[in-house]
Amino acid sequence: MNAHTATPSAIIPKISATDSVDFAPSTTPKRIDAYIARLFNEARSENFSLMKSTAQAAVAHGFTSCANLRYAEFLEAYRSTPLQAYYEEHYPQCCFLPWKALRSLLDAMRLWCDLPAHYVGAIPPEQLPWLDLFSLRSEDEVSAVELADLVGLDENSIMRGILHDILSRNPNDFPRSFELPASPPWERQRYQLRDEQRQQLNRFATQFRESFFVVAPPEAFNVTSDFCQRFRTFMDAVQRPTTPPDDPLVVRFVKGGCLVVAAWGEEAATLNQLVSEVTNPTL
Repeated sequence: MNAHTATPSAIIPKISATDSVDFAPSTTPKRIDAYIARLFNEARSENFSLMKSTAQAAVAHGFTSCANLRYAEFLEAYRSTPLQAYYEEHYPQCCFLPWKALRSLLDAMRLWCDLPAHYVGAIPPEQLPWLDLFSLRSEDEVSAVELADLVGLDENSIMRGILHDILSRNPNDFPRSFELPASPPWERQRYQLRDEQRQQLNRFATQFRESFFVVAPPEAFNVTSDFCQRFRTFMDAVQRPTTPPDDPLVVRFVKGGCLVVAAWGEEAATLNQLVSEVTNPTL
């Protein structure tokens, strides 16, 4: 049975809301997919209501920066939403992460998000069918406006406002010139994009809308910065040597967040080790 006929294995473990979660310290590296499953489990458990009410009570007494509040807000990103139900119905083989949950995952586990071309780890054959079988409905295609959500621009940041203002007129194309919003109107400034700048921004937007992306530790990529960092700094990818870990997610961006299409861990370890021995014989 080859990679294109093999039955895909499960992506994200299915954990019921009543399953227990082990919080004991461990030296074993966290698997990204298991970590997501644990957060889904905890955010949808009966304990969450108590945790949130405790946080709110603490805030009422002036503890506005307490860990209780920060953790409750962190788990809130993994709660069920109307979009969650929608994507579970139309993409039952995938796991949906809203933008807030994806950003919290990237920050909490110090992960990068980048194009498959920069991923240097092994890919288990049984995971390829998930990519072959995936088909995105046209009504679920993401708009370039949501790039602001991926790269983590603050809700009230000037840069987010500029990006939204530019792309709201034509969601999938950066114009040659644009005005920054200002009040009063006569103080508005008009900016011109050079052809190479516009081409680069449109390339970012096209990749964001049409490509799979890999979420993994920085060591999994042969570049010095990930897609989000490059978009923020307006830079091209710079190559670097690296020894990859064995723990990626493959995602596709959609309206409101992303779909986890494939994930693997120890299945890729053997091939990664063989390649590492060939390319780094002194290790």
